Amino acid sequence: MKEPHSKKAEGKFTIQFSRTDPAHIKAAGILNSKERRGKAQYITNAILYYEDHGGASDTKPSAPFDEKSIEAVVNRMLLNRGDSTTYHFLLNLINT
Repeated sequence: MKEPHSKKAEGKFTIQFSRTDPAHIKAAGILNSKERRGKAQYITNAILYYEDHGGASDTKPSAPFDEKSIEAVVNRMLLNRGDSTTYHFLLNLINT
């Protein structure tokens, strides 16, 4: 386990968000919309809520579904409903 880095000012941070990660871009936009003094409270509330509700600070969000995964789920759902007309209509849409 990493030891915490010793700092001059324990409550002072500089954060640089990635310009290419959509989650970072969205988070930076939200923070930029907050008033100067409200940012620290917003971050505090978010961290405490996340930690209190089972969040793990070292995990990345799961990747979005790819098209094939979505297609498989939709196919399964439509087949389970027994709605062959809708199934074939959507299958034709997907394949065009």
